[in-house]
Amino acid sequence: MNQTSEFFAYVHQGGDSLSVNRYKTLIDHLPVMIFSLDSAGCLAEVNAFFLKKLGYKEEEVLGKPITEFISGGYKDLFLTQCLAKLQEQDEIVPLELQLTTKAGIWIDGSLTGSRITDGAMGGNILFFSILDVTEQRRTVKEIEQMAYHDDLTGLPNRLLFRDRLQMSMSQAQRLNQNVAILFIDIDRFKLINDSYGHQVGDKLLAYMAYQLMKHIRKGDTVSRFSGDKFMMSVPFMANEEDCYLIGNRILDFMKSPFMVEDHEFQMTASIGISLFPRDGQDVDSLIKCADLAMSRAKQNAGNRFEVYTPAMNEQILKKMNLDRDMRKALEREEYVLFYQPQVMLPEGRVYGAEGLIRWRSPERGLVPPMEFIPLAEETGMIVQLGYWVLRDACRQTRVWLDQGMSPITISVNISPRQFAQTDFVQRVSQILEETKCEPKYICLEITESTMINDFESSIKIIKDLIDLGLTMSIDDFGTGYSSLSLLYRLPIHSVKIDRSFVQQMSQSQDSSIVNAIIAMCHRLNLKVVAEGVETIEQYDLLIQDGCDSVQGYYIGRPMPAPDFEKFMLNFKAVEPTSK
Repeated sequence: MNQTSEFFAYVHQGGDSLSVNRYKTLIDHLPVMIFSLDSAGCLAEVNAFFLKKLGYKEEEVLGKPITEFISGGYKDLFLTQCLAKLQEQDEIVPLELQLTTKAGIWIDGSLTGSRITDGAMGGNILFFSILDVTEQRRTVKEIEQMAYHDDLTGLPNRLLFRDRLQMSMSQAQRLNQNVAILFIDIDRFKLINDSYGHQVGDKLLAYMAYQLMKHIRKGDTVSRFSGDKFMMSVPFMANEEDCYLIGNRILDFMKSPFMVEDHEFQMTASIGISLFPRDGQDVDSLIKCADLAMSRAKQNAGNRFEVYTPAMNEQILKKMNLDRDMRKALEREEYVLFYQPQVMLPEGRVYGAEGLIRWRSPERGLVPPMEFIPLAEETGMIVQLGYWVLRDACRQTRVWLDQGMSPITISVNISPRQFAQTDFVQRVSQILEETKCEPKYICLEITESTMINDFESSIKIIKDLIDLGLTMSIDDFGTGYSSLSLLYRLPIHSVKIDRSFVQQMSQSQDSSIVNAIIAMCHRLNLKVVAEGVETIEQYDLLIQDGCDSVQGYYIGRPMPAPDFEKFMLNFKAVEPTSK
């Protein structure tokens, strides 16, 4: 029996008035709601704090059933877990409930109760105390919100998502059902962030979260997993075909454009879907499978969904092994630079070469660039490879000049990732200084897409490179995002026409495109290089169109440095058939 119960028992059993008044004063000032009930469950005594918290006067509560002051579903809980048990035992364990004040405000409380026998009356007296824990519960909820929810979107975070997914899986296993796991990645979100700023990007993410929540069922869970990636778990799935319905539903609602700060956007997403229990028996395996399927969707240009298949796992393992071997190859110096000659028109003499990376692997043999460059772009290793190519080209150029070979210009491709490095110009300058290579013998080739994110900054970087003494060229012209009208703003020296136009020159339309590019570039005082020249017919047509230079299999294939030296010694000018 607690002290409060002892006091009420003392009062009921006829304690002296002085002691009773002292105890009552003490009880009234305790920061705990204290009351007793009669045999009918009505309030018999209350302390002053009880009245203060609920906002009533004493005459308004005495004789009233206690359940009138208990909120909603807690009434039955009080009757079954408190009153009923006190008929059989002297005390109950603390019980969580809610009270309602006179103003209609809920108070969270922790209730304890005791039963004592009233010797004078020959019956039982029930005494209770309620500790107000409203603020504590609010604090706990805030902590839980921060711990288990995303600040920006309010969605469950990955920790809560994993817990809910595990619960769904356990339930599905008992009921012999499926659970779909969706990995959702917004396409090209980084471009939006870079172009419009993170404030707009954050609003886009909040909008995406809102739309996803609108399109889920009760029992589904949507989580912001990280950055622009969301996860969704969908229980009670009948089969794989149901996954297609979900994927299409998400893609459909994203088709509608919407406004953010006066900018109109239409987002797309890459979605990967895995299925429990078919694709895995644990949370990590299922998320991994959905992630692999999402990567496949993104590789296929996005705005689509892919359902996981075991073949995807084999492909990712293959990519991981390739990435590992590529990095080891850099340490083991397995990369080599090949050189493809470039010929000046119309005289047909070699004036330069393009440096092209190859990989001589002891296990894989000579690996062509199309087998490893895309992965290097994806992983970011292209930056390291790009600097290796530039350094080796500068080194070889210095060697050839020291050997007395006729000076030529070596062209080197610069990837968008490499160009975007904040210290790119500084690194290029260091390489030129380390190799003692004269900048005028090096031409850096960048693609149109390199400049799409920040055109003005790209212009400044190009000017800084030209100030170093380098030549600058636009590679693969005609396949990117810029137009001929923008060329006049670029401080470049030449343009390289993409091979796709050259190889179709026998068709009148493509021949006209090549002719138009050459004419426009010449008006802007730019030299024009045509790549992919494979036939004498193409060679002749390019001379007729006034192209400045060419490269391709018709002139010579890419070759290692020793073979290129022999090529230069034995080379005879290429003449057109019209002569």
